[in-house]
Amino acid sequence: MGWRVWAEKAHRLLVDRFWDDRRRVFRVYAGRRLRRLPHWHYWWQAHALDALVDAAERQGDANGPVRDRIGQFVEGLVARNGDRIVNDYRDDMAWMGIALLRAETVAGVASLGLVRELWAEILAGWDQGQGGVIWRRGDVYTNAPTNAPAAILGARLYAREGDPDDLAWARTIDGWLQSTLVNPTTGAVLDGVHLDGRPLSPDRYTYNEGTVVGAGIALYRLTGDDRYLRRAARSVRAALAAFVRPDGLLVNEGRQDRGLFKGILVRYLADFVSVTYGSGRSGLNGSGLDKAELDQTGQLGREVAGVLRDNGVAVAPAAARGLVGPDWSRPDVGAGDLSTQLSAVLLLEALARMEAAGIAVEPPRQPP
Repeated sequence: MGWRVWAEKAHRLLVDRFWDDRRRVFRVYAGRRLRRLPHWHYWWQAHALDALVDAAERQGDANGPVRDRIGQFVEGLVARNGDRIVNDYRDDMAWMGIALLRAETVAGVASLGLVRELWAEILAGWDQGQGGVIWRRGDVYTNAPTNAPAAILGARLYAREGDPDDLAWARTIDGWLQSTLVNPTTGAVLDGVHLDGRPLSPDRYTYNEGTVVGAGIALYRLTGDDRYLRRAARSVRAALAAFVRPDGLLVNEGRQDRGLFKGILVRYLADFVSVTYGSGRSGLNGSGLDKAELDQTGQLGREVAGVLRDNGVAVAPAAARGLVGPDWSRPDVGAGDLSTQLSAVLLLEALARMEAAGIAVEPPRQPP
C-alpha cells in the first residue's frame, strides 16, 4: 500500500478527532467539546483548511464529502472570526489567503473575494520606508513568517488571475526578504527585524526556511528565473543543516504554535522536490543551470525526498491509528494538539503527492 493510503487514514482520524460539526471549524484539542470557546487559533485553522484541500486533491474530490466539508469550513471560519475574514495579524492572513485560494482552485469553493480582501489588508502593511510587510497592526516588527507566505500568495494570485501587479508584489516582497533576512551565503533565514533600529532577531524556525523555499519555487515556476531556484536550494541546504537531527528526523520544536512549524516546512520541501528530484526532472528543463548545478540540484532533491520519507516512516503508523505529538522519534508522546496533528497530516499528504508524481519514496512496509 502506498502513501495515499497512509494519508487517507491520517485525514480521517484528523476529522474524527478534531472536527467540530456544530461550529464548522476544527477543535484545538482532540475530542474536547468545550462550552466556552478556547483561544481562537485562526492561523491553525488556515493550515487545517490546507490539509482538507490536500485530501480533496488527492481523492480527486470535486463534488464529494471533503469538498462539502471545505465549503462548511469556510463558512464556519468567517462566522467564528466575527463574521469577517481579516484579523490584526498579517502572517495569519497570508496563511489564510493561501489556503482559501487553494480551496477555490482545487475544490471549487468560492472564496476568491475573501482572498482579495486578505491580500489588500496584507499589502496595506507594507512599510514605505524600509520595506517589508509589518507583522501586525500597530507593530514595528517585520518578519519572515509574514513576508514569505505573502510572496507565495502574490505569486499564486498571479498564476490564477494574471494580474501583473500581484507578480510585481511577490517579486518585491521576496526581494526584501532576500536582502534583509536571508544569509546570502548560507541561505539561513532570520525571523525578523524591528523598524525602530533594534538588531535583527537571531531566532530561526523550520517554517521560515520552508516558506522562503516555497516563495522561491513559486516564483521560479512562474518566471523561469534561475535566481529563484538557486535561492530556494540555498535555503533548503540551510534547513537540512539546522533542523535535521542525526537520526534523520526533523527537530522537536514543541507544542502549541511551534507544533505546526515543521508541517509547513515539509509542504514546501516537497514543492522543491517536485521541481528538482533528479537532474532529468521536467521542472528543471529549460533552466539556465549548467551540468554541475543540475547534478547538484537533482542530488539535493533526492536528499530531501529521503528526509521526508524517513520522517514519514516514523510518523505514519501513529498518525493512522491515533494522535501525534511534536517529537517524531516518539510520535505517540505529548499528543492532543491540533497543531502537532496537522504537521503529521501535512507530511503524509506531501508524500502522497510526491508518490503520485512518480517520485520514489517507499512507504512503510506494514499497511495501516
